[in-house]
Amino acid sequence: MSLLDAPAYDEAREKRRRNTIITVVVVVLVIAALGWHFRHFRQEREVSAFFAALEQKDYPKAYGIYYNDPQWQQHPDRYKEYPLNEFQRDWGPSGDYGYITSHKIDGSETGKSPSNGVIVFVKVNNRPEATRIFVDDEKHTLTLWPF
Repeated sequence: MSLLDAPAYDEAREKRRRNTIITVVVVVLVIAALGWHFRHFRQEREVSAFFAALEQKDYPKAYGIYYNDPQWQQHPDRYKEYPLNEFQRDWGPSGDYGYITSHKIDGSETGKSPSNGVIVFVKVNNRPEATRIFVDDEKHTLTLWPF
């Protein structure tokens, strides 16, 4: 086969090839953008569940979410540093927010601390300033930021 025996140019084949490449690039970019946008979805969902329990005044459930231990009542001695009654004082009607009636997740960012985690910004009771909740990536526990 010589150069003069090259196959004929197939315009339809080249269009399909170009369109396939463009489609693959667009799909990869969309997946990357969605991955970036939802990179802290799990942490935001945990914080939202915490505040939803507080809105329902289900303090034992919120306490379990706070410590990532739904069965905390089986071993309350593990949480002597911050017992349920102090938790209720801080997050209940006598706390900084009063009764929590609404919350809105307002974004998140990677925490810059000795432990790895995510800071989730929450607008509580339509206040203008956001409350910062730190979600520890290893333990999945919550705490106010800064510590």
